[in-house]
Amino acid sequence: MQLIKSKSPKLRWFAAAALAVLAVAGEASATTGDHVWSKGFPAGGELAVDGSDHIITHGAFFGTIDLGGGPMTAVNFLDGDQYLARFDGAGNHLWSVQFSPVGNGASGETVAVDPSGGIYIAGKVFGGTSIDYGGGPIAGPQVYVAKFDANGNHRQPCVFRDHPGNRSVPLCCL
Repeated sequence: MQLIKSKSPKLRWFAAAALAVLAVAGEASATTGDHVWSKGFPAGGELAVDGSDHIITHGAFFGTIDLGGGPMTAVNFLDGDQYLARFDGAGNHLWSVQFSPVGNGASGETVAVDPSGGIYIAGKVFGGTSIDYGGGPIAGPQVYVAKFDANGNHRQPCVFRDHPGNRSVPLCCL
């Protein structure tokens, strides 16, 4: 399976402090590098672009944020909560979801999109922690990959546990 980290060379992502700013140049009237739109959020995260030039972002936040679908308030104050959101090519909010780790925290490390629009997030769950992306709790310590459809609905988790000899063994397949 081929995963697309960023399909479009038109994507530009700038992060300063805890502010993520998105800017895409892709309209017929714009040349690559021209500013078309931008949004700022008090959160950090990763971005991916799908085949329709929709932007998918996944990351962590503290306090309350509103990505366009209404306020989300973090429950975990140690490592923050996580969000997953999708915007169309014009920057309009399509959907966003929140995930709250229980315990020490979980980190979302990356987001990717496959050619059919499936969304994948990967990260690690710390010891004494669990997080539920919609398929039941994933308990740490371990690394994971979670799959979502193009509408943000959870489809499949895949967890990896440490194995003697410092190898990670997948416990399921995507």
